[in-house]
Formats: sequence, structure tokens, C-alpha cells
Amino acid sequence: MLELYHHAFSPVNLPFTVPLLVCLIYWLLMIAGLFDLDSFNPDFDVSHDVHVDGHLDAHVDGHADVDHHADAHASGGIFYAIFDFLNVMDVPMMIVMSVLTFCGWAFSITANYYFNPDLTWMRALLLMIPNFLLSVILTHFMTLPLKKLFKSLSKDMNVKVALVGKVATVDTGEVSSTFGQATVDIDGVPITINVRSSAKNDFTRGDKVLVVEEDKKE
Repeated sequence: MLELYHHAFSPVNLPFTVPLLVCLIYWLLMIAGLFDLDSFNPDFDVSHDVHVDGHLDAHVDGHADVDHHADAHASGGIFYAIFDFLNVMDVPMMIVMSVLTFCGWAFSITANYYFNPDLTWMRALLLMIPNFLLSVILTHFMTLPLKKLFKSLSKDMNVKVALVGKVATVDTGEVSSTFGQATVDIDGVPITINVRSSAKNDFTRGDKVLVVEEDKKE
């Protein structure tokens, strides 16, 4: 145990040990009720913020899902692809990050113990490349069962509501013909919906918009 402590807090393993400790603190705070699983879920903001209020000519999905996990409609991007591979779209962000952090820490301890006994930075940096790849792959497979679990839970949370005529609050940094999300308050329950605008606009996060049409085809 003392040897593990020594290796965990050696300089070459510290970049993995510190995030692992942060994750442990997060879970302790969640148990204490200070955080929940959605506290750090990303909204995949893809634009700069501006401050313009107005109404929105929007199309919304036929079903509105109570948002308990990350949802993204941004196009392309290496980070989006990584998040998708890590199942962040269906599994709470902190669960994925905790698994990824633990895998990276375990691989770092093991790799440096066997392949970098002198704990040199040059070799440690080289080991980080396979470490990252293996951690991402292992996290993908470890979170697959959770992906199915949270998807099944979300099915029970789907609700059919009349959204046309409702005032919503924009959650994303922009609203375009291909991207945008907003929150509608239905009897005190916030529901996240996908919104689209056919006209050019300057809407940004926090703006109040009016839902005027439902896109039943999509």
C-alpha cells in the first residue's frame, strides 16, 4: 500500500492522481446532496454570446424529452466524436469522466511501474499516448451497459405536451436552421426541446422565445 501511495503521488503519475481525487470529492459531495449527476453535463455550445431579445420562428420535435443527459446537435468536430464514442450523449458526464479518469490513472501507475522504473518525464509523456487510447476504448465498453440503462430510464420520462404557443428560454449560444435547444416550463417541470429558426437571428442563451410551429416530420 505504501508503494502504491509513493507511485500515485510521484510527479509522472500526479497528472492522473489529482483528477481522480477530484472525482472522488465530487462523488462524496453528491452523496452529501450538494451535486447531482447532471451538474456538469455539456450543452455543446458552438458560438459566441450576444445579447438580443425577441421572438423565434421555431420548429420543435414532436416529443420532448426531460433532459437528464447531454444532448447535442452540433455538426462534426473531433471533441463531439470523442464524446459520442464515450457515450456522453446517453450517460451522465461525471460517470463517464470518473471511469475515464480511473482507467487513465490505473494505466499510468501500471505503465510507469513496468516501463518507466526511473520515472522520467520523457518516457512518461510517450506512455500517455497509448494510455489515452486504451482509456478511451475501455471507457467506451465499460459505459455501454449504462448507456442502455439510462436510455431505458429516459423512455419513461418522455411526455407528449402541446408546445406551440409556449414561451421558452434558449439554452444554447445560438439558434439556427440546424442547431438550437431551449427549455419550456410545463407545470413547474423544465423540459428541454430542440428548436430551429428558418430566419437569421441573434438569439443567445437566456433569451425568451416563442414556439410557433411543430415540425412533425422531424
